[in-house]
Amino acid sequence: MNAGVAQLVERNLAKVEARGSSPLTRSKHSLDLSPSWCYILIMEQLVIYFTASDGCSYSYEQSIPVEYESAEQLVVDLDAALIAWRDTPWRERKNEIAAGHLSFDVDIFQRREENEVIYEVPEILTLNEWFEMAKSNEV
Repeated sequence: MNAGVAQLVERNLAKVEARGSSPLTRSKHSLDLSPSWCYILIMEQLVIYFTASDGCSYSYEQSIPVEYESAEQLVVDLDAALIAWRDTPWRERKNEIAAGHLSFDVDIFQRREENEVIYEVPEILTLNEWFEMAKSNEV
């Protein structure tokens, strides 16, 4: 009698319309993987490397890890954002610059030389380039 109960339970658990155990194969809706709606963006792991300074005696090196489409695209986007920031009237400027999904404090873009503040895009390294630089004790 126990075997009969087990068989009965087994029959009741089965789904008549089921094609397999995977939820995707049981679904009545098919998954459309056509390029028209499917876009996969592969991000590159990068490091923004810069030296911060007060223009006198205090300076330090800093690295900020980020993910972006490519190092080249990040440089282009940061450069465009920096130009737009510089062209904004002084009173309307915010203290950050955005590129894509990233935003940074404007201070990482400034470098002081004598009595002048220069704004420029810092060095952008791939993760491998940064590790190679760290191995050679340059970071």
